[in-house]
Formats: sequence, C-alpha cells, structure tokens
Amino acid sequence: MHFHSEMPRRLVDVDARLYRASVMEAVIAADAIMLGHRCIYIDPALAESPMLREAIERRRARHAVWSRVFDWVGYLALAVLLALTFIVR
Repeated sequence: MHFHSEMPRRLVDVDARLYRASVMEAVIAADAIMLGHRCIYIDPALAESPMLREAIERRRARHAVWSRVFDWVGYLALAVLLALTFIVR
C-alpha cells in the first residue's frame, strides 16, 4: 500500500502487482517510504549512485513538507472546533 501511494499511476495489473517503472524509480519510491527498513542493493553501481541518494532525499523532503502541511491543517481545524465550542456556549 505504501509503495502504491508512491506510484499510483504506474500500476499496470492489480492482481499481478505489476508496475511500469524503471529500476531507479522503483528503488527511489521504496526507499523514500518512511518505514523501518534496511537498504540492501544487489547491484553495487546502484548502491553507490549519487543520483539515487539525492532523489531519495528530495522525495523524503517532499514527504516531510506534506506531513507538516497536514499537521498544520489539523491544528487549524482543532483551533476552529475549540473556538466554535466556546462561542456557542
């Protein structure tokens, strides 16, 4: 589910869990997910690629920004609910 949220438009076949993406795109999407995991690459060239690290960090930064945005939306909604509670009384 987490991988699918990273690549929803790349899904080709739901039953086969088949996505149309390059190896780099798939690795970036999988590594950028903020779940506990160990990165073990079979291809040493892929593991040492600076482009891969930069792309993963960009994706993680984007996730962090969206997380902060949704946190602030939640805080704002809570503040509105509290204000409405005290205004109505």
